[in-house]
Amino acid sequence: MRNTLTLLLFLAIGLQTTSAQETIGFSDPDEVYHLENYRLPTWGYDLLYLDFDGAFSSINQFNDTRNRNTNGRLAPNYFYYRESEEMIINGRVSLPLNLSRSSTKTAADVESSQREFDLLLSAFADGKYYLDDLLFAAGQVEIDINSNRRTTDGDNQPELFRRQADTRLALGAGAGYGRVRNVTPVIRALRFNERLNALNAGSLNDGQLQDLASVFAQRTGYTRVFDRPNRHFWDAISNTAPNILGSMSMYDAYYLSETLMESTGQRFEGWDATAQIFVDHQRYSEKRETDGNTTLDDSWADTELGLNLAGRYFHNLSLEQMISVRANLGFGLYIPDDDEADNERLMLAGFEVGHLYNITDRILVQSALGTNVERTGSGDDSDTYRVFRINSSVTYFIEDNVNVFATISYRNEKEDFGNADRSRSDFGINVGLRYFFINTLAR
Repeated sequence: MRNTLTLLLFLAIGLQTTSAQETIGFSDPDEVYHLENYRLPTWGYDLLYLDFDGAFSSINQFNDTRNRNTNGRLAPNYFYYRESEEMIINGRVSLPLNLSRSSTKTAADVESSQREFDLLLSAFADGKYYLDDLLFAAGQVEIDINSNRRTTDGDNQPELFRRQADTRLALGAGAGYGRVRNVTPVIRALRFNERLNALNAGSLNDGQLQDLASVFAQRTGYTRVFDRPNRHFWDAISNTAPNILGSMSMYDAYYLSETLMESTGQRFEGWDATAQIFVDHQRYSEKRETDGNTTLDDSWADTELGLNLAGRYFHNLSLEQMISVRANLGFGLYIPDDDEADNERLMLAGFEVGHLYNITDRILVQSALGTNVERTGSGDDSDTYRVFRINSSVTYFIEDNVNVFATISYRNEKEDFGNADRSRSDFGINVGLRYFFINTLAR
């Protein structure tokens, strides 16, 4: 046990915990050609729905004070997604509206109340369109508008009013070269086939494996669109190999469905490089009044614009290991909304390297080390913000008796402004062990 704990502490840096699982692993981890031959399916979904909820409560306390609270929420949401080898488009819009009112009345008939109105518009869309096999155009837009109003009044107290508004608009457009595909569905299809072999039910051919991966790729769409997603999803799964999956026992079917529960990590294959022009504008305002007299009326805004260069590289060394590298470098201007302030130079940079090691029946380790730098201005008047981060989390399942997990995290933030600087570091280790002394099932 001592050696096991020591080994876990020296395992590479990971990002997420995997649940204990007991499976059979990949029979041939070096067969990566399925990942390289995978092509994105042509599919998509549209989803528009409305959430509404309301609540009312009335409380009479022992001192004859009465409290009443009323809350209401109305939230329309829209999701749009399209995926194929030619394009990937992802968009969402939400507009939640919240209304609330609370009142208090004491035994002496002194009343006070508070009314609040909150509105948040959030819209996001990004897309990539391939002009040929490797050359593509890319763009994204993000809009956030948050407005909050609160009014407080009552007997023997002034009427208070506060209004806050926060808006953000971010745009980006450019072009790139290369192609990165999410090949996680292929990993799940191969795991599905391994379980199928373990049942001695047969084996899927190369074409069926690719068809199965296409269905796994659409899993998110099934869960978003249908009220009973599993019925539709597994019906599509069975159609990929009706001669094998058509007549299975409940145990065998559930054993195959456990493929979705396995912690495989997100797997990608390929590389791409992108150059994009970006604009990021933010504005904030706040106003306060007391009995109709303005006590605060403040606002500020700033804009960042420039050019960002980014690259990604993912390669699966085997079905169990993946390496990744991400990097970006951006230059531009920081423009404050102040006539007396000068525009400042802006520099953005980031780098991350990672390694994923997936022993499917025992352990998943996702290694990552990254840093980001943002600098505004130049010389002695510059403001530089740096972040260095390491995160680690791993669970090791040993047969039926021991479950060991360990997490490691480290983050360092440093800001240099003028001739001064300040920094902050967070480091943590968490190690745990569960040992099953008795785990029998009486029949």
